[in-house]
Formats: sequence, structure tokens, C-alpha cells
Amino acid sequence: MSTYVFGHTSPDSDSIVGAITLSYLKNQLGEDCIPTRQGEISAETEFILSKFGYGDKVPSLKTSVAGEDVYLIDFSDKAQAPSDIMEATILGIVDHHKLGDLTTDTPLECWIRPIGCSNTVVYEMFKANNVEIPKDIAGMMMMAILSDTVIFKSPTCTKVDTKAVKELALICNIQNYKALAMEMFIVK
Repeated sequence: MSTYVFGHTSPDSDSIVGAITLSYLKNQLGEDCIPTRQGEISAETEFILSKFGYGDKVPSLKTSVAGEDVYLIDFSDKAQAPSDIMEATILGIVDHHKLGDLTTDTPLECWIRPIGCSNTVVYEMFKANNVEIPKDIAGMMMMAILSDTVIFKSPTCTKVDTKAVKELALICNIQNYKALAMEMFIVK
């Protein structure tokens, strides 16, 4: 049985890219994970996906998860989940916000850090599991971090986010990531 990975109900770039990147990581670790989304993607997210070869791989819309195994990314509040979330088995949560009000009946993997972006947490998960990051995945992660941290100007941005962007830029061979981020914000 596949496990579904998704972000919050009004998906931003972090939650969409996070569903893709976390699914990729989990698949590399031997789990069968499918990235999904709860809502429509933004023009900014379309820009990111197209830039890194995922324009035709937009995660499928999935608004019901009863009876399913799931990973949540970029949220942990019931209000941001499908209405039937308590009928699913939550295997894990990856987030950079406060711990929300979701509870589980089973143990779960939980990566919640006080940093600027969930994709920074996913980057740390790749490193902790010693999984190589492909160029396209690295590029999308880098852009999601730049979006969520508003190119490092957000008060939630940390040195961990900045370091992750610089390392991801090397992997995806992007010399001027700030200029690319400005293109993204123009689209937004």
C-alpha cells in the first residue's frame, strides 16, 4: 500500500515541493510514497516545478485520506488537514512551525525544527540518511527555502536555511540563486 505525502490545505511552494522531496527521500529509503496536494498550486510553484523539470509532474489532488497511511509536511494542525485526517494513519510529520493539535494512535516519525522552511528540514533528513540529492530535487528545495525565507529576509530565517540554500545551489549548479529567486518573486 502506498503512503501519501502532502502539505496544508492552501498549498504554497514549501508544501508542494516538500511533498515531492519528502516522497523522493522516502522512496530512496524503501518506502512507497506518492506526493499529493490538497489544493491548487500557485504561479510561483508552477515556476519552480517548470524550472527544474517537474512541470508535468504536479502532485495529484487528494482531499480524502481515510484508511490511508500519510506523511504531513509543512503543518501539524487539524484545521490545515483533510477533514478525515483522524481516520488516516499518520506515519510522520515534517514541519518548521509550532507543534499543532494533531494526535496519533501510533508512534510516528517527527521532524519539527524552529527554522525558516520545511524543505530545510527535508534537506537535513537527506543528510542524516546519507541519501544523495539529484540536481532537480536540490533546485526545487533551494527555491522553496528562498520563497519561505523571502530570500533570507524573513524573521524566521536561520543560518541553517542560508547554509542549506548555498549547499543546494552547488548541487544544482545555480551560480546566482538570488537572481533566480527574484524571477520567482516576479512571477508570484
